[in-house]
Amino acid sequence: MLIATQPDWQAQLATDLAYQAWRDADEQAYFDTLAKTEEARRYPYGRPEQDTGWCWETPTRGNVP
Repeated sequence: MLIATQPDWQAQLATDLAYQAWRDADEQAYFDTLAKTEEARRYPYGRPEQDTGWCWETPTRGNVP
């Protein structure tokens, strides 16, 4: 199958303001996804400044020293 393309199709896309806005929004959404993934990887239990100081302790079951 032979497909004919316009000679300067990339230049036409580069000057199209609607395409630029779409590309910028799509790129920003991708970067936001990467940032959320990295945040979840680095801080699986939340950021340190969000720490309330609570921790789990093993109950002593009446054997208090």
